[in-house]
Amino acid sequence: MKNLEQKLRELDTDEVKLNFLESIQKGIINPKMNWDSMPYLKRDLTREIEKELRDRRVDVPFDFSERIYSGEFRKEPLQRVYYGLRNTGEVPKEILQAIQDGFSDLGKNAGDYALMYFYAGIWDSPNIRKDWPLFDTVYSFIENGIKKIYSDYNKGVIEGEYNSEIKLPYDKAITQKYNELVKQRAKDLFSTPEKKEKPLVKIQDRLF
Repeated sequence: MKNLEQKLRELDTDEVKLNFLESIQKGIINPKMNWDSMPYLKRDLTREIEKELRDRRVDVPFDFSERIYSGEFRKEPLQRVYYGLRNTGEVPKEILQAIQDGFSDLGKNAGDYALMYFYAGIWDSPNIRKDWPLFDTVYSFIENGIKKIYSDYNKGVIEGEYNSEIKLPYDKAITQKYNELVKQRAKDLFSTPEKKEKPLVKIQDRLF
């Protein structure tokens, strides 16, 4: 089975990348200004997220909303996912499918969680460089989503809103998988000097 990098490299054409960049440039949703149209309860959020994904022709499990309702996701991280969905247009289905399939080797439903992190990272994210490979651009949103969810939660701990740790499904495995691909790309470049593909961007070098 092809990994995420292989899938996205095959999709990395000018047309797909242009459609993708256009889909994420709708403008940042301000929840405070749109509070009357935003679901408040966690149950409503999970249902709306599932509906948004299905409307975008994403193949999610029949029990998707129930699973994320009873899982590790609290209401606030789900709000970030929902804002990301509201903040984007129609991301090419091939990219969303690549995210789901590209993490299937990590465990059951790992790709679905990666998709959640992807949309969580799109909301209020910094500008993405247009010359980045599609794989790095997509992965930057996934990593940004993981980072922002933890950051928001840690802020809640400091303010006394939460008193327990949060553990996101597959977060470390997703980060590790990317780092392994970075190392492999570097190894391939050194072993074939004539190859001039642009190396993957290290996670710590990203500007978010």
